[in-house]
Amino acid sequence: MTPKNSQTQVHQVASEIMEYLRENPSAKDSCRGIASCWVSEDFHLVERALFLLVGSGLVTRETRHGTAFYGLNSKPSGVSRTGGRQPRPKAGLLTQDERNDTTNAK
Repeated sequence: MTPKNSQTQVHQVASEIMEYLRENPSAKDSCRGIASCWVSEDFHLVERALFLLVGSGLVTRETRHGTAFYGLNSKPSGVSRTGGRQPRPKAGLLTQDERNDTTNAK
């Protein structure tokens, strides 16, 4: 597997995770749960996709009892809960409405 194919796979899994979260906005699960129940993909591939989504501000990460749980960020405009700016989401991971919301938030 070449790095380009690997990166393409990560983006595809990230899109699948976002699709699941759009259909189930209150869903939260661990990386292992997401890999086995939401997208049926390899754990390490899901882990990389979640890293990308959390970094873009689309997904939140909360730790409970030593386990990280991931869910849809209810404020994906790029502003964190503490008021600081988060990195802008990467193109291709957002719906057109989310892209418009991000553009209008400037």
